[in-house]
Amino acid sequence: MVFERHERHVGTPSLQYRGEGGQGTIGGEGDEGVERGDERDKRCVKGFRVDISRHQAYRAKKAALKEIEGAPEWQYSRLWDYSENIRTSPGSTVVVGTKDNMRETRFSRFYVCFRALKRGFKAGCRPIIGLDGCHLKEPYGGILLTAIGVDPNNNLFPIAYAVVDKEYRKTWEWFLIILKHDLNIVREYEYIFMSEKQKGLMQAFEEVFPSRDRKYYVRHLHNNFKLVGFWGLAFKNALWHAARACTVNEWKMRMQEIKKLSEATHD
Repeated sequence: MVFERHERHVGTPSLQYRGEGGQGTIGGEGDEGVERGDERDKRCVKGFRVDISRHQAYRAKKAALKEIEGAPEWQYSRLWDYSENIRTSPGSTVVVGTKDNMRETRFSRFYVCFRALKRGFKAGCRPIIGLDGCHLKEPYGGILLTAIGVDPNNNLFPIAYAVVDKEYRKTWEWFLIILKHDLNIVREYEYIFMSEKQKGLMQAFEEVFPSRDRKYYVRHLHNNFKLVGFWGLAFKNALWHAARACTVNEWKMRMQEIKKLSEATHD
């Protein structure tokens, strides 16, 4: 069955359906319009016979997601089962870290790198690895660490990911050590690592990849420009021109353009 929603300039929205049993319209009768009780924080659509508050809609959505995905506590309890399923694929890596307190064992960190991703990166991707971390928006929080490659079509290629409790030097070192082993990186100077100077990442790089070639995202550099007071379109364009330079001579010329705008920025 196919549903199509239509809204008129006057009157309530209508929902038209088509199926084997025929077709028809739900709602859209009359020109009463849509009630809006802003003072009560309600949204009422008379054609659909719906009269609920925002809080009721939120609780209904939360209950539906819990029914579909399961509670976070239940999901964490299935990590061991999930890790065992991953281990059935020869060559895939999964690491589950826990910490013990006085009463129970709690989740600490989780790392995954699938065999297909390892092989795909080493067989066809460029020697570029982007590293990033972000906060997880869920009841128990945490940090998501990721390693991303670049394929021959300049598309992003996922390599590995991890979930940790905090983002600092030790968790980045733990992530990089396992990643280095998974990708069998011996001559680290052959790889380019890109990052946004995450908390503790630079120190972890010095420990795990002391001879690596390090690059930073241009957008991050531009944000640093703005933090120290170098605003304006001229600075932004000059920076991007330098970043897009394809030869050493062109890069030097673009850097001189930045120097003309501000010697402090150039330095």
